[in-house]
Amino acid sequence: MIIIHGMNKNYIPRWAAEELRRALVATPVLVLTGIRQVGKSTLLRNEGPFKDWTYYDLDDPDTRLMAESDPYALFHSPNVVIDEVQKFPELLNLTKVLVDQGQVEHVVLSGSANLLLMKSVSESLAGRASFVPLMPMTLREALGQPPDPVLALLTGHGDLTTLELSRPRPSPRFLLWRGMLPPVLPWEEDPDPVRRWMKGYLMSYLERDLRALSAVTSLTDFQRVMARLALSTGSILNETEIARDTGVKQPTVHRWLSLLETSGIVFRVPGFYSSRVKRLIKREKVYFTDPGIAAALMGFTDPEAIQDQDLGPLLETYVGMALNVYGQLLTPPAQLYHWRTGDGQEVDFVWVWGQHLCPVEVKAKKTIRYRDFNRILKLMDADPRADQGLIVYLGEEPRRFGPRLLAIPWHWL
Repeated sequence: MIIIHGMNKNYIPRWAAEELRRALVATPVLVLTGIRQVGKSTLLRNEGPFKDWTYYDLDDPDTRLMAESDPYALFHSPNVVIDEVQKFPELLNLTKVLVDQGQVEHVVLSGSANLLLMKSVSESLAGRASFVPLMPMTLREALGQPPDPVLALLTGHGDLTTLELSRPRPSPRFLLWRGMLPPVLPWEEDPDPVRRWMKGYLMSYLERDLRALSAVTSLTDFQRVMARLALSTGSILNETEIARDTGVKQPTVHRWLSLLETSGIVFRVPGFYSSRVKRLIKREKVYFTDPGIAAALMGFTDPEAIQDQDLGPLLETYVGMALNVYGQLLTPPAQLYHWRTGDGQEVDFVWVWGQHLCPVEVKAKKTIRYRDFNRILKLMDADPRADQGLIVYLGEEPRRFGPRLLAIPWHWL
């Protein structure tokens, strides 16, 4: 069954759509990845040129029957979108054959069980596919505002007068507790629908995606590992400690962490190395892709239950996600690192693009002073590629501390 959808009047344009359009020039196959409910299907049904292509959803029983009985019929059009493709991985080999024969121009593959999807794509479509990850929305994206002014700030060329938000926003505590997945965005005050939705979301992920991947034998143990990992969001990854605290063997923790990473629930931030700085700690930090998922796994059933000591890691989680979103918009994409020395000096993020970098610190407080830039200045002194240093904080006003030091409000991202 061909499913055709018109433009959704409530659709919020996604910044990643432009990256998808650029990728059309490079490869005939596009793979749109991302966690469940991040908006992959909605993007493909609403953004040109994909909204005008033949669209199949393998969640639909008739479409699956068609794929089983006559898979060639799915490719009768030159441009095709196949959603939930992991439900019928045999289509990947057929896609390869038809692309090589020139019988189709472009195929977009999308799905939620990314571990299985990525494994199949790597085996079947090597050299033929571009991969575009879709992250949760930044606050600026959710408000329908363009990314360019913030990108200019991050790359050291911004105008501070262009970034005011256009309407009231939820408090940082509520926003971080709710998260930035599209289905929860309409709820800005009432925690009850958010609470109910997130409970169902986590159960759907555990019961549907993981069991489909046949990767987890004990859901109870896996839930315990996820909850412990959520308490480490924004911290140096220590699998041994997680194994000790949960009673799960370290090799199993390692395997499940890889599953969470490949399926998009968490991402790692490697250590940044500069040859001018000695005794660096190059261990990875780990972050949840969405702060709302982390907050739910941490056991916070209400935004007011978030303690001050937990607000910082959740804010850092949001900023890390946002920096990944903005970095994806550059060509080549910016990479995210953290910087930590043996004597305890640390910078939360180092945003690197080309031969430039921007150290970024996250401060869960409303007032910033010059001394808050001390660690950023140390890194900037050690690496001449640093064009500017940036602090993201809970205040309301931007502040410059000289030509290369800038503090911006959290809600500008």
